[in-house]
Order: sequence, then C-alpha cells, then structure tokens
Amino acid sequence: MERRQKILNLSHDFLTKKFEETKLKLDKHFSENKEEIINEFNLFINNLIEKSKNKPVTYLQICYLRSSSITESLEFKISFHNEKFYLDTQETYSYWQPSFLFIYLNEGMEEFKKHCLVTPKLTIFELKEVKQMYINFHYSHMANYMKELCENLKENLISQNLNITENFQILYGGHMENGVIISSQDENFKEKAIEKVEG
Repeated sequence: MERRQKILNLSHDFLTKKFEETKLKLDKHFSENKEEIINEFNLFINNLIEKSKNKPVTYLQICYLRSSSITESLEFKISFHNEKFYLDTQETYSYWQPSFLFIYLNEGMEEFKKHCLVTPKLTIFELKEVKQMYINFHYSHMANYMKELCENLKENLISQNLNITENFQILYGGHMENGVIISSQDENFKEKAIEKVEG
C-alpha cells in the first residue's frame, strides 16, 4: 500500500473514533453557551438582512467552504438568494466564523500525530491533508447545530421585515454543492409572516 493511502486509512480510522468523543464535548459546550451562540448568529444575520431589505428571498444558504479548511480561516459563507438561487445576480452574502465548532480541533490533531507512527515522520503537507479530513467531520456535525440555530432564527427573520417568498427554505451544505434543507416554512411561520405584513 502506498504511503499516502496508508496515512489516509490510518487517520480516518483514528479520527472517526476520536470525533465520537469530540462530538460529546462540542454538544456540551454548545448547550452551555447556547444563548451566546444564538445571539452571535442572530446579530450576524441581522447585518446581512440590512443588505437585503426589499429584495425577495427564497433561500438562506449556509455553506462551509472547503477552501477555508486549506487556508484554515474556517469560514462559512451565508447568503440570501431569490428563486434563481445560484443564478441570482443580486446575491447578498457574508462570511461567518463559528469559532465554537473548532475548539477541540488542534487537540484531536495532536493526539493523531502521537498515534500515527509512520517512517519517515509526517510532512507538513500530509498533516494538512489529514487536518482537512478532520475539519470535514466538524462540518457534518455542524448541521445539527444549524438546525437549532435556524429554528430560533425564524422569529428574527419575520421581525426584521425580510421579504421572504412563499417557498422560503434554509439550506446547509458545501459551497456550490446540493444543500440539505434544514428548515422551511411551516403553517405557523406563514401565519406569523402574514400577521406581520397585515399588522
């Protein structure tokens, strides 16, 4: 087996098990700091809404950026789109860095380096590749937090008078990939939106 494949197999097995532990710690941290995280996210969205006033919004897209795992800026692109989605020429977007998601990232990587006994030692490039894999585990788990953050977000979208269309959806996924619907309009949401417009 060639060296690269050996390292990827070893890292995947080790980090998969490690991330099971990390998820528990992340969930605990999220639960204990939920109010602060929700407020931070809502403030970010409020600033984005200010740029989108009067523009019809059909999609709120939350994208993790694979390029940011390479640069290690670890940013998410969050954007409002009309019904044309990626063809929307007036897309409104900004970049959010959810620092809480990666607080145990380096800890996991340090444990991996001790565990990965290959000769010669891992190069900087090889470590970067393994780290990108581990970051992807975090992106997948982030979907659980985004569902909760977006449920809290609905009231905020209405109160800020965002011009939400009938088929409004919130999507989560990689940039320029097919997103997963993590929230959409329900009857209660529609009623509140109508009340806001009429009242």
